[in-house]
Amino acid sequence: EVDAWSRTLHETAARPDGMGGLVGHAAVKLDASLPTEPVPAVTVSGTVERLAATLDAVCGSFDKSLANFSKREREKLRQALLEQTTGDDANSNNFADDKEGYKLCLRLLEMDRSLLLAAGRTAAELIRPDILDALSRLQGTELWRGKGVTGDVWLLAETGAGKILLGSAGTNEYRLDEMIDVCMVVDPGGQDRYIEGTLSAKRPVLVIMDLAGDDLYRGTKAGIQGGAICGVSLLADLAGNDVYQADDIAQGTGLGGVGILLDGGGNDKYAGRRRVQGHGTGGAGILVDRGGNDAYRGAVLAQGVGGPIGFGLLDDVAGNDTYYAGGLYPCPYDDSPGFPGWSQGAGIG
Repeated sequence: EVDAWSRTLHETAARPDGMGGLVGHAAVKLDASLPTEPVPAVTVSGTVERLAATLDAVCGSFDKSLANFSKREREKLRQALLEQTTGDDANSNNFADDKEGYKLCLRLLEMDRSLLLAAGRTAAELIRPDILDALSRLQGTELWRGKGVTGDVWLLAETGAGKILLGSAGTNEYRLDEMIDVCMVVDPGGQDRYIEGTLSAKRPVLVIMDLAGDDLYRGTKAGIQGGAICGVSLLADLAGNDVYQADDIAQGTGLGGVGILLDGGGNDKYAGRRRVQGHGTGGAGILVDRGGNDAYRGAVLAQGVGGPIGFGLLDDVAGNDTYYAGGLYPCPYDDSPGFPGWSQGAGIG
């Protein structure tokens, strides 16, 4: 049964339109029912409008998933997730504190998982081939002069979720946490740099779509590069030899949210510490790489890990790849010296 299901996941990940389907598989395992209505096709003339409508839908579904939480309670949930999964006391195989971790799980159970996964699936549908084709033909008309950007960038639209920006075919740098009112960046090419990229109460949804070029993604904050803490984060890099550098909760990780990273090909390098490269706790984390000779490096809870109430997947579709996990934190068991990994296809909690 496990083998058949794994093959189904792998076949879905390999399909050009399969990312939404992967979120659907995650929803089944998390006992969440998703609506079945199809996503309308995108035409070039209506691309920006469709992007805006999609982002508003993602933001709306996620907001409804926390309907049982007040504004103060939402911030406390976000803070608790950070406190229990990052910092010097969070090097164990689960949470920093057992009792507080148990309380946190009870709070995560109060989220509406169906609406949360629906928000993630809607975001993942932005990676369908017809939408990507339309994005490749977008042209900007109004130059944007906001903070956090180097190089030419155009403003495409303002939505309820935030601004949608279009970069240039040259080199751009996006300091994403200085662009808090931006919810989506589309970049057609060039050797670009993306710095940080966290979610917050003001920006619960962030989508980055880079269509070509050898790009660098780096940061030190928790919840970047398709890492979602109480929100929905999607990073899709379609081509190029890319480098992803992060610390905790990154590269396709969802904590109380849905985090997705898709790399379309190239020889890529992924490096992180904890809860990276396909990790889910209280949500879903998905990393799919569709080609190239790639290198994955993490310390603990990395590379396909399902935590409590969570779904984690790392699927590298093709190429000669290397995976390393461990080597950083001392083992918590007195009778087992060495370094723990808790990684590469693990279920915890």
